[in-house]
Amino acid sequence: MALAIPGLARPFNIQHQHQLQLLRGDENLLIDANQSYYSARANAMLNIEHTIVELGEIFQQLATMVHEQDESVRRIDANLDEASTRIEAGHSELVKYLQSISSNRWFLPLSSVSLQKNP
Repeated sequence: MALAIPGLARPFNIQHQHQLQLLRGDENLLIDANQSYYSARANAMLNIEHTIVELGEIFQQLATMVHEQDESVRRIDANLDEASTRIEAGHSELVKYLQSISSNRWFLPLSSVSLQKNP
């Protein structure tokens, strides 16, 4: 039921319309704020997703590099084993040679004496 006061009807109606416009403006500001917030959140999620994809690619590259290095590490390990075996064999031969020289020391002076007598 509407009040029909002739003098008040018009100012009340204008005031009511003004309040409705203010409320609609506030609603629009609130909607704009919500849209800005949700837009910022969506952009943040896209950035996070992009970063996760980049990290996945980096880890994939790292896994590939580690796999490629595996063969090199195995070859280096095999070469070290072979070098160690050869060093031990060389050391053994040097010890034999040293023992041979040490046991033949008595022979060196005699051979030099025998060489001098037969000129």
